[in-house]
Amino acid sequence: MKCHPLLVVSIALVALVVVSNTSSAQRSRSATTPAATPTAVMPSSLPKLTAEQQADIEKTLKTAQECFAAGDLQRAAHLVDLASKIDPGISPAMTTLAKWSAALGRADIARRLLDDAVDKHPNDPEALFLLADIARTEGRRTEAAMLLARGQELLEVFNDSPVRKQVIEKSMWSNLANLYEMRGDFDRALSCLNRLVALEGTSGSTHLHLGLVYFKRNKEGDEASGMKAFEKAFELDPTQMPPKALRAQIAMQRGEGDKAMKLLEEALAEHPEHASLLSFVATTQLSEGRFEEAKKTAELLRRKFPDSPDIMKLQGTLAMSLRNLDEAESNFRNVLEKRWDAEVVIWLVMILLEKDREANLAEAATMAEANLRRQPSQEGAILLAWTFFLRGETSTAERLLDQVLAGEKLSSNGAYFAAAMLADQGKTELAAGIIKAVVESKAPFFQREAAEKLLKKLENAAEQ
Repeated sequence: MKCHPLLVVSIALVALVVVSNTSSAQRSRSATTPAATPTAVMPSSLPKLTAEQQADIEKTLKTAQECFAAGDLQRAAHLVDLASKIDPGISPAMTTLAKWSAALGRADIARRLLDDAVDKHPNDPEALFLLADIARTEGRRTEAAMLLARGQELLEVFNDSPVRKQVIEKSMWSNLANLYEMRGDFDRALSCLNRLVALEGTSGSTHLHLGLVYFKRNKEGDEASGMKAFEKAFELDPTQMPPKALRAQIAMQRGEGDKAMKLLEEALAEHPEHASLLSFVATTQLSEGRFEEAKKTAELLRRKFPDSPDIMKLQGTLAMSLRNLDEAESNFRNVLEKRWDAEVVIWLVMILLEKDREANLAEAATMAEANLRRQPSQEGAILLAWTFFLRGETSTAERLLDQVLAGEKLSSNGAYFAAAMLADQGKTELAAGIIKAVVESKAPFFQREAAEKLLKKLENAAEQ
């Protein structure tokens, strides 16, 4: 299996995280998930490794990552097995490789590896919980619930490794919380998250999730509980958004614009150089069409964090909005040199097609296809359909379009691509309905000018 260049870069970054978090002072006992030593596990249950054994594990896992990046899954699995013989806290080989794949957005590879893991280790619940997580993120809630139920039964009798058992238990509570939240059962979601907090009290992301679910439930006292969780999350991880900024985001979602602006001003006064906060401010300015303000904020961020892919992405988005396509392309390509980002790939494909459709169509189509294979999404599918349409492969484009239209709501850009293809099929009334909704929204989007022209053309045709 030949590895895509972006995949190699991303795997190298994952390898760095894995190796740097396998020290004796902070051992999560998972080959892929950096976390503090579980507090509920007594020290006597943690087999002490010598410095030499620790070094051997780090070297072996690093080599396994390199083999994985090169596409040699068999060799990578063998090396993970060797490491797990020294440290039983490491997950089985296929499960570990699946985690690496999932971390890179390769759910397709992760699923195949996890199926193998279930066959090879039928009494190990971890692969079932990981499969449940993939099913949930892909919208298959019933399948996710069934996998979780099977995993819970196995976890009750699982005794192969006390350390792994606790790591797997965290995965279970996280999965259950996400599933209940997706179903709108916020009481149960909060119960699961509080169980997770009890297991890993030092996780800022878990406290953040807890706070967000309190605000979603929105019962009496939930605002205070939510803010308390946000404050704890920020205390544990100051790189996360400050509490008042998070509350401002919620106010925006609820249509409380004045309240949101006041909270943002207070957050900026308290944290004038906070990277995530400044990024959010710039993104908000951009979404509201305040391009000059967004440009100044982005420039400030770039000076402070010149090598940050997040800031490069922000500047690329701003340049794209201002139709500075060369600058946008440069920023997006720089992001992809540092990490894979599905959203950036989609934007880069649109830019390439806009700059020179004929010259760039082959590259754009290849990127769109690889992106959809790596992370299936509505936006990725409609963009790939658009490239097939532009290449004259209309039957393939139409099949993809039908699948997309049967799914969730598209973005404004995606709606334009869908409407243009439907109009070409003669389905002008459906095309006009789709495109009119996004044009009348007044929100800025990359294909707005083309969408307005298409709507005018369809309306003129309807009048004749």
